[in-house]
Amino acid sequence: MKQKRSGQISISEKSDAHIKNKEKKIEISIYALIIIVTIALMLIFFNIILRA
Repeated sequence: MKQKRSGQISISEKSDAHIKNKEKKIEISIYALIIIVTIALMLIFFNIILRA
């Protein structure tokens, strides 16, 4: 039986890791976008309340 060395990672394993990294980055960017939009809406809402 041959054992895999760290240099002998298959192409599919590399692409799987690459896809997982992209998914993590997209998930983080979605959360960041939600936070930014929420803060912007809160600022607009408070600005309207304070003017009334």
